[in-house]
Amino acid sequence: MVPKTSLRLRCSIWGTNVHPEALTTQFGVAPSKTFLAGESRRSYARDKAGWDWESAEAGPDIEAILGTFLQLFAPHEAVFRQCVAEGAVVVVSISGTTEVGVVDSPAEAASRGYTVPEPFAPFSDADRLELFIDSATLRFLSSISASLRTHIDIALEGGGIEG
Repeated sequence: MVPKTSLRLRCSIWGTNVHPEALTTQFGVAPSKTFLAGESRRSYARDKAGWDWESAEAGPDIEAILGTFLQLFAPHEAVFRQCVAEGAVVVVSISGTTEVGVVDSPAEAASRGYTVPEPFAPFSDADRLELFIDSATLRFLSSISASLRTHIDIALEGGGIEG
């Protein structure tokens, strides 16, 4: 089975000296979300301001998502570096969902040609999900002192989400 995968990238800048309107102007990119220090969020007030941009949800093509990210933000390396110099944190997050089938019996495993140790335990019939991040992206993330976070949920075919 080829897993059905959907990925998304988010670039976040948070800090006490972050000015969301100025970042929007400097990047020339509309953010997905901004917030100011002191704004309330549910039952507490934020202690930092923030600027978030999120890509459109895409299929499994991480290279295309990273290409869009670099095209939009690599020309603004100095803006990121200034934010970090002023105490901001930059986080790039790759998140998504991949749907996999489950082989749930020894008979099904045998019919598909799998060799299964005893005792049998259900397993995924999909190849592993691999995120390849090229050296240009890694260099850019390093140059702007960004942290990279990933979170891929696994959805069982016809079932719920396991995180």
